[in-house]
Amino acid sequence: MRKDLRKLLWFDQFLIAGSINGLINGAIAFLLFQDQKTISLWGETPNIVIDTLLTTILLPIIAAPIVFGLTRKKLRAGRLQGIFPDFRIPFWQNYSPLAMGTAIALCTTMILTVPTLLIWNFLLAQTVPVHTFVAFKITYCTFLGGFIASFCTYTALRQHGSLAQILP
Repeated sequence: MRKDLRKLLWFDQFLIAGSINGLINGAIAFLLFQDQKTISLWGETPNIVIDTLLTTILLPIIAAPIVFGLTRKKLRAGRLQGIFPDFRIPFWQNYSPLAMGTAIALCTTMILTVPTLLIWNFLLAQTVPVHTFVAFKITYCTFLGGFIASFCTYTALRQHGSLAQILP
């Protein structure tokens, strides 16, 4: 992988965009739950399960079109270069950004959220102080947002590179 591409995906997208996303979601969680002393995993609403599931579903659906749009804008302006794949593009890279966001939401729900909530259920307390949940939310959303930003940027770069190979 090219050095500039590695920096773009790991530093700019995963670390910076992910951190900004984590801080925004942490602030939202703090503002929503600041009146409560604790938040429960199950049962009372709002709870950790519903909040985490909603975040995992909504974040990719909202973020994917934004990341695709910004990446494509930079590609058109010449500030980024497309990736020219040596092999055929997988079928999932031909869908719209909204469809990609929905697919990412479904995959991350099964791969990331369900195991996270099961671990929380069996190993951690059923109710936690709000500041503990906010710290969890910042960490969770930093990794989720960083993954989404990196994945969508990489996919947009590959789509652009493939089109550049096909079109004169």
